[in-house]
Amino acid sequence: MSESARRRVMHTHAIRALLLATDDGLTTGELAKSLGVTSSYVNGILTDTYGFYIDRYATLPSKTLAPVWACVVVPPNCPRPTQKEKDDE
Repeated sequence: MSESARRRVMHTHAIRALLLATDDGLTTGELAKSLGVTSSYVNGILTDTYGFYIDRYATLPSKTLAPVWACVVVPPNCPRPTQKEKDDE
């Protein structure tokens, strides 16, 4: 794995941890500031990775709307579907 790919994986895990630790969600700018990276880099991770979603929009002081991101909480004992359940869909 290349160094940039490894960094992206580490940032993805850090974003997930930040969002799960924050009940109210965070904007792209807040996440970028926390990680010391650019907002466009964070936005790329958020839009490309399963489990992140826009919870709502917040109005910034500049009167623009910013998406507030959250993360899906996956139950630790989530059962895998059986083949019969897959066939029934």
